[in-house]
Amino acid sequence: MVSTEYLNKVGFATIRREPGDTEDEAMDSLLKDYIEEARQDMILKGVNCDVANDESNASVRGAVCSFVRWKMSYDRKDSVPNLDEYRMQVDELRKNQNLLIAEEEDGE
Repeated sequence: MVSTEYLNKVGFATIRREPGDTEDEAMDSLLKDYIEEARQDMILKGVNCDVANDESNASVRGAVCSFVRWKMSYDRKDSVPNLDEYRMQVDELRKNQNLLIAEEEDGE
């Protein structure tokens, strides 16, 4: 499930769509699919499910945005740097996820 607020943040960061611009349902659907795909990919790469789905985590959102920019790139000049950035961000999330989970538990 992707919240409207999260969709707006990712949309603005990746395609410069203004928050609240919901006129393009096809683009919303595509963005949601890419967000869900990024989350599943992070989980497959060893990121804890709760971390990968945490919409309040700026590091996770950064990785999701890199993934979306990679998927939406039209040529290798743009896609390769975004894919490399995504991979690095996921690796950092995987390495530091125990700290992220501990911070989340302390905040509850």
